[in-house]
Amino acid sequence: MTGIRAWLTANLLQVTVTVVVTLLLALATWSGAKANGSWQQATRQEARSTTARVETVRFVYQSELSLAIGLAQARVRRDTVRSLDAPDVPEVAGEVAATDQLVAQLEMNVDQASNELARGDAYTTADGGYDVPRRLGDVIDKEEVTDLDMSAATMRDGDGWARWTTVWAMLALAVAAAYVVLAAVRGRRRRRTDPASAPDVGLIPAPWNEPRTGRLIGALALAAWVALPVLTAEQLALSDESGRAAAESSRLISQISGSATVSQVRSGAASDLQMRGIDLSMTGLSRQYAATLDGSQGQQLLGTAEEQAGARWLQVAAAMTEAPTAEDGVDPITVEWLASEPADWQRLADRQEDVQIASEHAGTYGDAVALALLMAALAATAATVARLPGGLRRSASLLAGSLLAVATAIGVVAALA
Repeated sequence: MTGIRAWLTANLLQVTVTVVVTLLLALATWSGAKANGSWQQATRQEARSTTARVETVRFVYQSELSLAIGLAQARVRRDTVRSLDAPDVPEVAGEVAATDQLVAQLEMNVDQASNELARGDAYTTADGGYDVPRRLGDVIDKEEVTDLDMSAATMRDGDGWARWTTVWAMLALAVAAAYVVLAAVRGRRRRRTDPASAPDVGLIPAPWNEPRTGRLIGALALAAWVALPVLTAEQLALSDESGRAAAESSRLISQISGSATVSQVRSGAASDLQMRGIDLSMTGLSRQYAATLDGSQGQQLLGTAEEQAGARWLQVAAAMTEAPTAEDGVDPITVEWLASEPADWQRLADRQEDVQIASEHAGTYGDAVALALLMAALAATAATVARLPGGLRRSASLLAGSLLAVATAIGVVAALA
């Protein structure tokens, strides 16, 4: 029992350091896994929020607005025809009655539908159009779209876990380095004062305790042991870097898709409304041309009114499809996306490509460091074999040195890349 107690006392520090370094690296690995989990969750959250935002914009600009256009255009045309003030001209009087009837019928149909944009006067503007930007803000608020914008916060959570990965890994390296320095000093002092001290447990190589002929191999074994936590910490850092960049790349892809889609939806609606105004003006010009052939005063007046209605409709259309602002109750992301242009999408695409390349590079170097970690473990095993008596001593030493040199080179290149 006395011998066992002496052995435990002499090697308690070495055992403790081994356990502590292992636990710290395990904590670093766990933190890295939590970080990557948060970053992957952020990509899913970004996809969900993008989908919700795109569908909301489509609902307002493609579903509600497209059904409300007919009534708005009929009102603009009715008001313009009314402004002719020519009750003695039969064609004009008939057209005024027809436009009044058409607007009344369309309003009745809208009141029976579920189109909140066109139903009632909540979003009707003085020029006969609709306050589409404000309607979009209300729908976004009703559908709680902004509540899904959690990806940026989740990315920050992942960054926090990644910082803990760095903290645990650096603590492990600090403990290992402190032990090596302390053990070297104590070993030399013990060798001078107590040559018959308890034997080394051998968990951590101690070249200062080796005979002169075995110190080189002992130093090689110690270097391989130190390389293990160093390469593990580097591999964890590269894994975090690759995981974060990959997640950011996925988020940027969602943002590119979302901004391009909603901007094109608004642009498509604007183009459709502009073409309606142009068609109305062309109809008026055709009427005026026909009036020159038969001398019809009614056709001439109606043609002039429709041409004016077309010009007025272009103004109404521009107001309905102008980019929303924060004053309309639209969130900043949707405001930015709706106002985005191809140059903005290209900038996002360039950034996404850079981030994706960074992720691939970090992943490649991480795989290389994982290989270096395996080589360092093999070098440690070979160094242990080299410390045993026998004919393999020289060959094992050369193998350990070669493996450790290659592993060190890979680690240095990955760190500097």
